[in-house]
Amino acid sequence: MNYTDKLMKLASLRYSGEDYGRICTEICFLDGVAKGCGRFRDVIEEAADYVLSAPITKERVENAERILSPMAKEAKSYTLLFMAHAHIDMNWMWGMQETAVVATDTMRTMLDLMNEFPDFTFSQSQASVYRIVAETSPDMLEEIKSRVKEGRWEITASHWTEADKNLPDGESLTRQILCAKKYLGELFGLPQDYFCIDFEPDTFGYSANVPEILSDAGVKYLFHFRAKQEGKYLYNFVAPSGKRVLALRSFSGYSNRVDDRAVISTAEFCNMHGVKVCPFVYGVGDHGGGPSRVDIRRILKYRTYPLLPTIRFGTWHEFFTMVEPSREKFETVCTEQEELFTGCYTSQAGIKHGNSVCEARLNETEALTAMAHICAGGDNRQSVLEPAWQDLLFCQFHDILPGSCVKMSRDYAMGKYQDILTRVFPTANYAMRKIAAGIDTSGIPFDDVDCSLSEGAGVGWYQSQCMGFRMPAPERGRGSYRIFHFFNTTQYDREELSEFMVWDYNVGIYDAELVTPEGDTVPFAVRHVDGYYGGHCFSILNAKVRVAAYGWSTLILRPKKNRTDTSACSADQGRGYYPNRLSADGNGHLKNAVWVDMFCDRYISDNTYVLANENLRAVFDPMTLELISLTDRSGREYISAPAGYFSMITENARFGMTAWRVGERMNETNLNRTCNTHVYEYTRSGLADRSGYVGYLPGIPGETAETAGTGLCERLCYDMRFGSSSLKCEIGLDSGAETLTYRITVNWNEKGEGGYSVPQLSFMLPLPERGESVCDIPYGLITREERNQDIPATTFIYSPANRLGLMSDCKHGFRNSHGILSVTLLRGSADPDPSPDIGDNYIALGIAPANDAVAMKRLSDLLCHPVCYSSGTSHKGFLPLCGNVIEAEGDGVRFTVLKCAEDGCGVILRAVNLTDETRTADIRLPVGFAAAYLSDSLENRISELDVTGGAVSAEIPPHSAVTVRIE
Repeated sequence: MNYTDKLMKLASLRYSGEDYGRICTEICFLDGVAKGCGRFRDVIEEAADYVLSAPITKERVENAERILSPMAKEAKSYTLLFMAHAHIDMNWMWGMQETAVVATDTMRTMLDLMNEFPDFTFSQSQASVYRIVAETSPDMLEEIKSRVKEGRWEITASHWTEADKNLPDGESLTRQILCAKKYLGELFGLPQDYFCIDFEPDTFGYSANVPEILSDAGVKYLFHFRAKQEGKYLYNFVAPSGKRVLALRSFSGYSNRVDDRAVISTAEFCNMHGVKVCPFVYGVGDHGGGPSRVDIRRILKYRTYPLLPTIRFGTWHEFFTMVEPSREKFETVCTEQEELFTGCYTSQAGIKHGNSVCEARLNETEALTAMAHICAGGDNRQSVLEPAWQDLLFCQFHDILPGSCVKMSRDYAMGKYQDILTRVFPTANYAMRKIAAGIDTSGIPFDDVDCSLSEGAGVGWYQSQCMGFRMPAPERGRGSYRIFHFFNTTQYDREELSEFMVWDYNVGIYDAELVTPEGDTVPFAVRHVDGYYGGHCFSILNAKVRVAAYGWSTLILRPKKNRTDTSACSADQGRGYYPNRLSADGNGHLKNAVWVDMFCDRYISDNTYVLANENLRAVFDPMTLELISLTDRSGREYISAPAGYFSMITENARFGMTAWRVGERMNETNLNRTCNTHVYEYTRSGLADRSGYVGYLPGIPGETAETAGTGLCERLCYDMRFGSSSLKCEIGLDSGAETLTYRITVNWNEKGEGGYSVPQLSFMLPLPERGESVCDIPYGLITREERNQDIPATTFIYSPANRLGLMSDCKHGFRNSHGILSVTLLRGSADPDPSPDIGDNYIALGIAPANDAVAMKRLSDLLCHPVCYSSGTSHKGFLPLCGNVIEAEGDGVRFTVLKCAEDGCGVILRAVNLTDETRTADIRLPVGFAAAYLSDSLENRISELDVTGGAVSAEIPPHSAVTVRIE
């Protein structure tokens, strides 16, 4: 036998008894030592020949070890650290009650083992695990605290959970760290820099900006197993900005028992990276459990072998400290790591929708709270919002948000989303009321109406799923004069169509006008009239509202000056329930409302449907409702083939794990061509109640560019049935809008068949030219080549070659393949939940031309963060009817959050440079604020910024995020 054959024979004899196991393991390890130093091969071969020459005995083991003794010093120069942990999946295949028991029972086992084995060390991640222990087993928590002080219990929980790193927005990933460090620092009395390890053994991939987010929050090291399946294990993970973390991909998985593999692989790992220390992760995971007494005994036994590396129980702090001086020798990875479990971008759409809604509403609520704090002295409500953040972060665990969980877990997440909004909506309401209370409305001539029905009407109207979980807006006004305060929680000055409701209005809605505080008339469309809800009647109006960035504006609804009846009637006189169908002519005389005869045959046509405004003109096929033309004001055409259609796809499920994996496509059907597309509304003016009265101008198929675009909110609505499901689609183009919107309701009843097929519903946008695409990722943008698989994005995919993008408020699985942009809307994965998303699903999409991806990000922000409003009352105040609290701008700069500081001192603005060049964030400080500081993402001051003329500027390197603290 040659040298290799001898070693292979010895490796196979490791399991032939304790004596064989000892000497064979030593020789296999020493082979790696010899390879590393370039010596001792002859010594190893001599010992191998001796061992193989006769049956092994204890005496022969000792003789072989004497042959190998010249290698002892070199062998002990290597260090093997055994790193104990328990991977605890949050609600993966079970409910929260089981997660809590798994956590506490596992911790109890570890503490018992520490009592028995004085050298044993243990590492545990996830702040949420410690919260479970603190809330359910406070006596055990005290034991853990004592072991932490000894250095034997290591907290590797820099994050609230081991979260998904692709689907949450950047602010959520920052809050994972902020909330964890804050909670654990207070719980254990440890400094923030102790929590410097991101321990993610099972997370399904990493966006390119993970190093940016980690380093900004003082997290220096990353341990993971999934993703990066090629190359070396130790590497520098570098963000597009150049910020980096030292990363380790486990070479042995994360759920291991201790065996000879750990020892044998030590020299190979060390030689590969030019270091002298190797970690081995052990402990049963997924369902907790951790290391066992057998594991510990085996480690102690290995310690007695004279020709193995230096062996000890270790910690991750120790390991990374030992290898960090050598990091410049490690390879560099500058790309995202996300080509893993692509089904997790789309499975369990309900969970993803709930996450997106809560992220958006928390962001808006924090902005409103900061605005109220700045201009009206409002409370920061930190104690209310912090538990909401903790619940949201928990549900971003890598088996919950990606959808690779069972129904019980899904139900828990959906319940938590309700808990989150239970905290968010009253807080947002408080902030809007606080600002509104400061706005001086005393100059508006309100009615002196004592008997009213309207006040308090509309409670709960917008807070349902079908209404988009919008901010609360109960009626506070009464009489014929009503005021509405509109709030903008984004960095962009906005002028767009906004929806608002008027309750129990004692004037016919067509006898009213909408005006600005200066008295300028604001056109509005009546979206619904004569509605009835909760004992009150209502009208839904759409008006073009102008609101400054991080500001508010006011509109006044009042009787027209030339209306015949100007008296303020109380609601019980009936006009609030039955609006007057009369109007006045130019001389003030009564005339009947205009009736448009819906039975006129000119409304029946096979011509195309058209939606148009000042910016876009969209043309739709009259039979299929596919988008066949989209042009901008310059006449540029963005569509070369029918687009904007729904496709039913059947995936091959032969690979199993259908929630995790998207199979090859076996069949694809264009539903718009194979199903009946039933148009039930085509509106040019915005009045959608089909009453045929004043203001109603139905769209006429075949209208020209000159006749299209005359209304405030143009709509084309259709439905279709497919399989066991149905779909409603409302296509809209508002006055001044830059985005063609698709509001979709899918009653989904399709189910996958394990091992055979998975149904998938997608929305397709064919492009004139093929090419790369750009997607938004947490705190940035990324360019990707075409690929025939789903890719993750926060809200959009954009084609630079076509200057056209596709966005969504709650979908993350996009695709750029064969010249088609698409987004997966629903997937009927068969396992582990056999029937996800059955029932109604609500989705918002947008198609928009844009000059670049930065402009596309602005449009997706506007889609995801609508203007909200509050009904106002008459009172004196110290704020103007229109205003803003802070000005923040910068070319290519996106401000991701405006919030009150965690410590209650001032406010926080976080800004991201989305470009390849250094940019400047320009901020005009609010009145009463005089200092600004560059901070880390944990809101610790780094350096003071110069304030000149009440303004401050912060330079942002390319693709970087900065945090500005204003006091």
